[in-house]
Amino acid sequence: MEAIIILDMVKHFEGKEHVKRIIPNIQSVIKGAQDAKVPVIYVCDMHRPSDKLYFELSKYEPHCLIGTESGEVIDELKPEKPDLIVRKRNLSGFHATDLEITLRAMGVDRIILAGASTDGCILFTGADGYQRYFHVVVLNDCTASARGTDSHEWALRLMETTMNIEILSSKEAIQKYLKRG
Repeated sequence: MEAIIILDMVKHFEGKEHVKRIIPNIQSVIKGAQDAKVPVIYVCDMHRPSDKLYFELSKYEPHCLIGTESGEVIDELKPEKPDLIVRKRNLSGFHATDLEITLRAMGVDRIILAGASTDGCILFTGADGYQRYFHVVVLNDCTASARGTDSHEWALRLMETTMNIEILSSKEAIQKYLKRG
């Protein structure tokens, strides 16, 4: 069984060109998932101020701090029932979260990743999913990097060649994994 995982499409990144560009494709995938009754799980940054000593905030500017709206999903992709939200404090959606147990309890063995950023959270979540024996699919037109196309393409090639992660477009994924009936 599949699940769609939408990473870090949060208000902190709203308006950034690399995020704006992928929203329509992610909307198509979410619609396909809803039609096929495939779970959609949003994995979103939610940091504590103390995370500046470790974790993601030791490298990046403070963002998505607990108690602020910056970690909420952007309006264009708002979760609907029965979508789930998993909070994370580091690059991987699996690290120190309940994502794996949630997926296992749902009977999921294939995860389809979309969101920001290809060379950050997508890469690390994909790698952790691979190491947890999930079949991982990354949607190349539903992911992007703030560092540009070269970083995006590099991360996709790395995931495909090193971890045998399947790289598909949103249309290919909808056709292959979200068509029911």
